[in-house]
Amino acid sequence: MRNILICLALLVSSICFAQDLPLLNASGFVDAAFFNDMNANPDSGEFSRFSLDQVEVDLQKQIGEKGFVRADIEYVNGADPMNAIDYLEQGYLQYNVAIEEKQLELMFGKFNAPIGYELLDPIDMYQYSHSEVFTYGLPTDLTGLKGYMSFCEKIDAHAYIVNGWDNNAENNDAVTFGARLGVKPCEKIGLGLSAIAGPEAGGKDAKGRTVIDVDVTANLTEQLLLGGELNLGSESEAAMIDNKVEDASWMGILVMGHYDFNETLGLTGRFGSFSDDMGIRTGLPSSKDLTYSSITLAPTASLGEKMGCLLEIRMDSASEEIWLDSDGKATDARTTVAFEVTYGF
Repeated sequence: MRNILICLALLVSSICFAQDLPLLNASGFVDAAFFNDMNANPDSGEFSRFSLDQVEVDLQKQIGEKGFVRADIEYVNGADPMNAIDYLEQGYLQYNVAIEEKQLELMFGKFNAPIGYELLDPIDMYQYSHSEVFTYGLPTDLTGLKGYMSFCEKIDAHAYIVNGWDNNAENNDAVTFGARLGVKPCEKIGLGLSAIAGPEAGGKDAKGRTVIDVDVTANLTEQLLLGGELNLGSESEAAMIDNKVEDASWMGILVMGHYDFNETLGLTGRFGSFSDDMGIRTGLPSSKDLTYSSITLAPTASLGEKMGCLLEIRMDSASEEIWLDSDGKATDARTTVAFEVTYGF
């Protein structure tokens, strides 16, 4: 059924363009890659691989001057090449309400979470992989109601009431609340302060999870971009340690820089770290705190309008031996390499 939806979306958008009819606005991207885990043990079934990682088609229909409806239909390659996922990344209706000289944008449905520094789609990134903060410390998509308003050139805000993290259907008897305040103290620097709170486990007795996230973007010159993020989270009664229920917390940081040498070549560097009480967020329950860190380097190249490629070298480390090396022995470090080509339309 999902494959049929994607085919129909592609067919409809093609017909609209072919006949030059203002029915739908269509955009999207294609993302292909080669990935190699240099520590992988052949006996574990881990191999270097080529993959079509993502294909996305975004369809948007204007509703007069008041708003629009949008659907982002996406194919995502799973860790298992036979386990691809076809799904709706976003699907929402937006209605704009005039308030004096401002405009309140009301969004109802499923949408990308307005929190954090890194964006979801590969065409919006400067490297192949996401940081630890994005992977473990934040939701990706939210389903519910969101309001957005730009108060002036320097201040804007999001506020939302939604189901739990990445849940299209609620899994407990409460909802999650969140907000983000964006501030531009000067033309070259942007700051974001986000908070999200609510019970995220399933069942009637789900306990609360709270996250505070601060992100900063600095476009210091036309060539140099710097970014950073601090993520602080906690969860009540998150784990059972020595027959005692314990609360858990975590802290993640991200520092990223990208420099364009010219219109074609660039270089990205990123450092990330995530300290996780009892492994509650990383999925490795432990009586000790787990810390993940990574250093990522990614030369980038523009191949033409809306087409680019990059080579990523990522070195991961952990406070415990959680990976296997090429000899099948436990290790606390690994190195991965990826080559990626993206095209947006």
